[in-house]
Amino acid sequence: MLPYKTPQRKQHDANRGRNMATMKFVVVVLAVVMMEAVNGYSGMQNHQHCVSDVRCRCNGSEDTGLVADCSNLNISSIPKFYSNVTKILLQRNNIKHLKIEDRQFPRSVLYLDISENKLETFVDDPFRSMDSLVYLDLGNNLLKYMPNVFPRNVFKGLKSLSYLNLQGNNVLNTLHPDNLSYPVSIGDIAMLTTCLLDGVDQTGFPSEFKDLLHLEVLDLGNEAATCELPILRSNYFENVTSVRNLSLSYCQIRFIENGTFLKLTQLYFLNVSNNDRLTFGVMSNLTSDLKALPIHTLDISRIHCDYGPGTSIYVDDVVNLRNHTHLRRLYLNNNRLSLPEFGVISLLPKSLRFISANQNRLTFGSYVFELAGFINLEYFDGSRQYTSHDPDTGSRDCKDWRAPPTYSNDFQAIPSILTNLQDFSSSIQQMSSTKLVATNVSQVSRPNDSLTSTNSIVSSPPTFPVPGNLREVLFFGSVLDYEIRVVPLGPNNLTRVDIHGNLLHSWSGTVLNIDKVKFIDGSNNYCTYISDNFFDHCENLEELLLHDNLLGNVLKTDENGNIFRRLVHLKLLDLSWNRIQEVPNLLLKNQNNLQILNISNNEMLTFDLNFEHMNNLQYLNLSKNRLSLLSKQTRKQIDSCRSHNLTVNLYGNKLQCSCETLDFLKWLGERRNTFDDFHSYECRFPDETTGNFSDFENVLIRLKTSCNKYTGLIVGTTFGVCLAISLTLSGIVYRYRWKIRYLYYMTKTKYRGYSSLVTDYEDRDEYPYDAFVSYCEKDGRFVRGDLLNNLERQNGLTLCLHQRDFIPGHDIAENITKAIHQSRKTIVIVSKSYLKSYWCMYEFNMARMESIYAREGNSVLLLVFYDNVEPTDLPLTLMDLIDSKSYIEYPDDEQGNVVFWGKLAESISM
Repeated sequence: MLPYKTPQRKQHDANRGRNMATMKFVVVVLAVVMMEAVNGYSGMQNHQHCVSDVRCRCNGSEDTGLVADCSNLNISSIPKFYSNVTKILLQRNNIKHLKIEDRQFPRSVLYLDISENKLETFVDDPFRSMDSLVYLDLGNNLLKYMPNVFPRNVFKGLKSLSYLNLQGNNVLNTLHPDNLSYPVSIGDIAMLTTCLLDGVDQTGFPSEFKDLLHLEVLDLGNEAATCELPILRSNYFENVTSVRNLSLSYCQIRFIENGTFLKLTQLYFLNVSNNDRLTFGVMSNLTSDLKALPIHTLDISRIHCDYGPGTSIYVDDVVNLRNHTHLRRLYLNNNRLSLPEFGVISLLPKSLRFISANQNRLTFGSYVFELAGFINLEYFDGSRQYTSHDPDTGSRDCKDWRAPPTYSNDFQAIPSILTNLQDFSSSIQQMSSTKLVATNVSQVSRPNDSLTSTNSIVSSPPTFPVPGNLREVLFFGSVLDYEIRVVPLGPNNLTRVDIHGNLLHSWSGTVLNIDKVKFIDGSNNYCTYISDNFFDHCENLEELLLHDNLLGNVLKTDENGNIFRRLVHLKLLDLSWNRIQEVPNLLLKNQNNLQILNISNNEMLTFDLNFEHMNNLQYLNLSKNRLSLLSKQTRKQIDSCRSHNLTVNLYGNKLQCSCETLDFLKWLGERRNTFDDFHSYECRFPDETTGNFSDFENVLIRLKTSCNKYTGLIVGTTFGVCLAISLTLSGIVYRYRWKIRYLYYMTKTKYRGYSSLVTDYEDRDEYPYDAFVSYCEKDGRFVRGDLLNNLERQNGLTLCLHQRDFIPGHDIAENITKAIHQSRKTIVIVSKSYLKSYWCMYEFNMARMESIYAREGNSVLLLVFYDNVEPTDLPLTLMDLIDSKSYIEYPDDEQGNVVFWGKLAESISM
């Protein structure tokens, strides 16, 4: 079964220490295996006896060994641990001096964490007998990188150590780092593979580090560490040449010399992110080094500060990588990147499979047509473009702006840049077919041209090239604000598209060539409209997230299920938070494979969707709507779907505990296992008290009792009295129905209480409108076209139309009455559609009442017969008016129309 809420795909390597975390896990597993192989496992029968301090917690298993957890106890001295302990946790205490007596730690200890204490010194060679220790964390203490703090042989006893963390120990020394140097004693740890240090030594690693032949992971900086390396010299890493994974994040680097990384001949992962004064100016030096290295992952995120205009990448920045065959992953996040120079995309390594460029300022430009050159690209993250930044993170402008790139003046040179571009030839053919006037590229289009300027060259919108192996595209939260019309993508293998959190308010067209897509997240876009053919090319879509939009109205009108008709393989559909009031019966008529349907957090009073054909439906979420019960048809469908373990969620609805819903509640109780979190449901009794389903049996007993008392007598008496009263009132109300309505709305509109309806309009013989036009929406084109043109524009009359002049938010009937009362005349466009419309006839009768009660019998009605209506179709009130008053027929011919409009304008002005 699919998860109820499909999680958003985690950004690849979002936390820059993922490789370090993986190494920690491997080290722990290795430690346990070694412990079991050397010492065996003696069982965990006496967990409570593992340490001399009774406050410590002892736990473990055959997989993890015995863990002594003494963290967060405010202890100042290290207790004694028993011989069966393999893992010791002492973090977040008050230990200042690391002193370990003989036999205080068992030789079986493989894992020791003393981070986040107040360690200042080592006393008497504390690690001399810990030759089995594999993992040591001394991070976030006060161990300054000075010879008197780290004696020459302090780590000599750590024969098996593979992981060492000393980060966060030099916070107070960053203002004066000149006297700090990497502890040379680290060079004694022959088996060290992972080392985390504060990057505060300006000169580099001493010669003692040459003995660390197994060192692969070197982390000098992250958000929690202390690192200040303003300039990296070319000899900085010459004594740690075995390093494969290097992190220099948050190191305040401003310049990197050419040749700095050449000594790292096995470098696989390089992270120089979050050095916000480095800028793209370092790219040429950086890529010059990397072209000779087997670099697999490069992270250059946020090497610009947060503020300032957008910046660019030039061809010279990446030209060194054009023949590189190892680079797989590239991170360019948060760099204010706006526009790559044309040719940059083509020069990036074709081996790239993953590109993350989120939180930039990407702008459409000609570089888009190079994208097909990424023949191996599988994942692209362009999300969160134009995001704002927290002023607390730094408000300086680094003055690192680059001028927008320009094209080469030689138009003929461009094809040589794009030799590996798959669809370059077809693009050139399309451009040449438009008979370009310009003779060079600088005249044709600049690289920062918008889509509009490109269309001024190409006669029709070009096909957007897509890398052939691209599988996933993320553009969520990027302030995309437009209507999605026809999007002609080139041939592709896309399977996942995430565009949530934008302002894509109307999906009126279709997207071509996305027939392999299986996941689309279009949620939270304020979308109000989806066309019937938008999903025509999404036949293989399996998961569709449309929550947090405004699709209630468009779905309500989709009575034939046209919007989703092509999505025959859909397994998950999320329509929650869409203000849905009604779901048409056939909305999902083709979704036979649907497994999860979420329509929660809407405004449904009824649920009549046909889902009996969904043989794979496993979860139906109707929670937090306004349902008082489920209809008999819906209950029947749920019963038929129970055979494949359907679960329904009705939590948070307005379920009613009344005699009318008694059968429904009985049915609900008999199938309580079908309903998710059944015991948290509530229902409301007629006396406004609430019944909780945690005590469902008593709720049912109370309801049955109240429904059985004096039922016959009460029903009979009530029926008789109500019938007599209703007949009397109905006769009176029906006889005077239009007068009552008219007086009510006039009183409400004018005086907020009853008084004389004589208005000051009669005193000055002046009205805001010359005429109110009463018409059916099907005749709207005639009214908004011919009528407005002839009466308003040519005769200078002021008309009142409900679509244009009614006040939003006011009651419709109140708007109608007020409009008629403020108009000199009321023009009635009589048609067959008009006679069938409730509101049209309402307007007609209100105008009649206006003539009788406010105009002293002077008629305000002008009848215009727009089409032929049989006399038998006319209501009596209209026939009476025709017999006593004149009317006009619309001639619908050129000569007759001239006379018609003149007569009508004259009648309005009288």
